[in-house]
Amino acid sequence: MIAMDNVLHGSSVSVGDNLSGNSPLIERLTQIASSIYEIVVCRNNRWPLQVENLELPWCKADAALLPTMKEAVDILADIATEQASQRLFTVLNINEELRVQEPVPPERPFPCKVSSNAFTAAPKSVHELRPQDISVVATLGDSLVTGYGALADNFVGLFLKNQQVSWAIGGDQDWRSVTTIPNLLRKFNPDLIGFAVEGSEAHFGMGEARSHDENLLSQAEKLVAKMKRDPRVDFKQHWKMVTILSGQNDICSGDPCFPSPKAAALEHKKNLRKVLDYLQANLPRTFVNLLPVMDVTASWQIEKSFLCAVMSVIECRCLYGPGGVDNVKKMKAIVDAFHVAEYDLISSGRYETKDDFTVMIQPFTSSLEPPKTRNILGLDLADLSFFSVDCFHLSQKGHAAFATMQWNNLLQSVGNKTMDFIMPMQEIACPSENVPYFFTNVNSKLYQNIGRQ
Repeated sequence: MIAMDNVLHGSSVSVGDNLSGNSPLIERLTQIASSIYEIVVCRNNRWPLQVENLELPWCKADAALLPTMKEAVDILADIATEQASQRLFTVLNINEELRVQEPVPPERPFPCKVSSNAFTAAPKSVHELRPQDISVVATLGDSLVTGYGALADNFVGLFLKNQQVSWAIGGDQDWRSVTTIPNLLRKFNPDLIGFAVEGSEAHFGMGEARSHDENLLSQAEKLVAKMKRDPRVDFKQHWKMVTILSGQNDICSGDPCFPSPKAAALEHKKNLRKVLDYLQANLPRTFVNLLPVMDVTASWQIEKSFLCAVMSVIECRCLYGPGGVDNVKKMKAIVDAFHVAEYDLISSGRYETKDDFTVMIQPFTSSLEPPKTRNILGLDLADLSFFSVDCFHLSQKGHAAFATMQWNNLLQSVGNKTMDFIMPMQEIACPSENVPYFFTNVNSKLYQNIGRQ
C-alpha cells in the first residue's frame, strides 16, 4: 500500500480535509482501483464486458471480480458528487466545460491560404510534400495517441477510446471545434483517408491502451495489412502520414521500475528501429512523425484531486510508488536518455536512403509544461482543463493544443522547431511561397542556405 502523502504530492488541499476519518475508505478505494485496472487492461482477449448496460472496452470477464468493479464505480461516483469534493475541484481549477476547446467563430477564416493548385499531380519526392498531397493518415502508439479519456467527465470515461478527437487521427466535426491534424489536412485535401470518426472502425489509428515499445512492430504490421485491404487506398501512389508516440508506459510501468537509463534507452531505440525499418521497407510514400517520449515527471508538480491521486498510482506506478521525490530524479534520467536515443537514431541518416520515405522528429512533446491559471484562492496552478479527469491523459482541449503544436512543427525547419505550449488554433504556421512543403532534413538544409525550399 502506497502512502497517501506520496500519492497526493503537490496538492494544495489534503484529502484528509475533505474525507476526514475515512482513511480505511481511502485504503480500500486504492485497492479497488488497482483491481478495476487489472480488469480493464485484460489478461485475456474476450469481448467487452457489460456491467449494468455500461460497456467498458477491452475488459476481461472474471465473474469473481464483478462485485469489486461495481463497488469501485459506486464509491468513485459517490466521492465525485460530494460537496466537499466539488469544493476541491473548484480550488484545483477543474471545470468540466473548460475541457473542450473554445470553437473558432464562423466569421474567422481558416488561417492558411489553400493553394489554387491544390490538386495538381502528387510529388515523387517526400522532400516536396505539401499538405494537400497527404491522402492517408495513421497512428501508432499508446493511449495518449488514441484519445483515451479525452471526453471523460467521470472515472469510467477514462476507459473509453475517443479517437475521433485525438490530435493525430481524429476527424470529428471540423477544425473549428475539433482541431486535429486530419481536420487541418482536410482543408487542403477534402478526400483525406484514415481519420477516425465516432462509431466507425474504418480508420488507421492502430494505437492501443497500455501499449509498450515492443508492441509498435505488430501495430505497424496490422496497419500495412489494413491499408492493403482498404479499397479507398492506392497503396503505391497515395502519400501517407504516420504519427508515432510511444515509451510512456515503458517508463511508467516497466519491470523493474528503474533500470539503468542507458540500458532502457538502448531497448527503446531498438524497438523504434524495428518499427521504422519495417515501415521504410513496407509502406511506400510515407512521411513519419516521431514524437519524443513525454516527460511524465512533469505530472509530479500538478496539483491533484483525490481521483487524480489514485489514478496517478495506477497509471504511473514507478513514479508514484515508494521513493517520493527520488523517483522523479531517476525517471527524469531515463526520459532524457530516451530523448538522446531517439535523436541518435533519426540523425544517423538511416531513414534518408529513399526519396519516398522519411522520419522527422517533431519535438513539441519533449518538454511540455501546461499553462498556468489563477484559481479562486489567487494561486497560479497548472491549467487542468488540458487534461482528462485523471490529470494524465489529454482532454479534447489538450488534443487540440497538441494538434496545433504538431502542425507548426511540420512547417518549421530542423533546428527551429518550437517546443513552447500553444493554445488551440493560436499562432498557426502556414505554407508559403518560400515554404510550400513539410520540412525534412533535406529541404531544411536548402532553406537554411537560400531562404526557400
